Amino acid sequence: MSKEKFEPRWPDEPNENDVYLPDDLDSRTPHPQTAPKAVFDIISSTYYSRSKLYNDFARFKLFPKLPTELRRIIWRLSLPGQRVVEVLFDNFTGQCRSSCPIPIALHVSSEARGVALESYELAFGTAEAEAVVYFDFKIDALFLGLGNFAPSSWDPARYFFRKLQSIDLCRLQHIMIQDTMRSLYPGFDGINGSPTNLGGFQDGIGSEGDTMENNVSEFRLKSLVALTIISHGNMDVVIQKTEGGDGEFHTWDILDDGKPMPWLLAENDSTVKAMRVSQIWRLSELAKDTGATSLTTVRSVGMKRLRTDKVWAKRVAFLDQHILPGGFNACFYPKDGVLARVLEMEFSQPHLYDELNEYLRIDPEYLYIEAPRSGRGSVGFSSLAPDYPRGCYPRRFPQGASCRG
Repeated sequence: MSKEKFEPRWPDEPNENDVYLPDDLDSRTPHPQTAPKAVFDIISSTYYSRSKLYNDFARFKLFPKLPTELRRIIWRLSLPGQRVVEVLFDNFTGQCRSSCPIPIALHVSSEARGVALESYELAFGTAEAEAVVYFDFKIDALFLGLGNFAPSSWDPARYFFRKLQSIDLCRLQHIMIQDTMRSLYPGFDGINGSPTNLGGFQDGIGSEGDTMENNVSEFRLKSLVALTIISHGNMDVVIQKTEGGDGEFHTWDILDDGKPMPWLLAENDSTVKAMRVSQIWRLSELAKDTGATSLTTVRSVGMKRLRTDKVWAKRVAFLDQHILPGGFNACFYPKDGVLARVLEMEFSQPHLYDELNEYLRIDPEYLYIEAPRSGRGSVGFSSLAPDYPRGCYPRRFPQGASCRG
């Protein structure tokens, strides 16, 4: 007897605690106690450091005499594995660049380069500019970070995807995106707005059951397997498709020591974590059910957890010195304590933030940004590319702001 296809049953609206609870919770597959390998794979670089192998022999002079196939195996093993490729997009020239180091095998010899080119290719070209970023579509993750796009009145990720060629889009399997990009630009709903958004990707289900524009389908991201959403705070949750299942997902809470624990949603849970996780869990299953993607893994991780991850060291260091207000512009501001407190209040104490908004009769963030303060300036684009061309222009930003281009 064939197994009946899993069809998720989620409500269109959250409960009184703004939490989504599946209508079929009692009939779902029991949550296992041990996480599958895919969960450990996506969190491994954050919690499990890999010791480098040091060899006293700087050179192996007999390497050229080895059989060709053995040399090719060695070159293949020298490749770096999965890389997080941060793309910097210039919407004036249509050029995509990246500061991600190029695999060294591409520069060693013609033989090594030939082996590397079996995995890597130049990607992310547009109609205006040729591709110059080496990328392995099978394992590399494309990272869309704040500060890496020119300021815009609408979502820069959508503009970026529309510029890319379909031959690249349809092969993207791993994407990482900063959570703030969902609410930074007008019309791009955030976690407290429309429940149809998942890190820039909509599930296609409207609040009244109407079919909405589906970003995954629109941009032909049919091969998308893993999506990582990077947010503020200290949360780390992995929503993983069940082993052998066809669309059901289980949720894993990653403890501070990297141990995955089953995360079971309680009906009376009113925490911010429950709100966020339930929304992402819902969207993961709905996106999978529509057939718009090959999605199997969604991770929502706070920047605090990534502090021990060497991959994110440079960005974490930059963010430690700057802060990005949401909703008004795309420039980073030097931290002075005031704006950080305002943003923290908005994120963790939304009711208090709303009270302050009513008292001031103006959004607290907007008040801070508009207030003229001597010596305060903003920084456009990520520190990973301080020489990024033609970036921010002061005329696009509030009074007193200046941007590095």
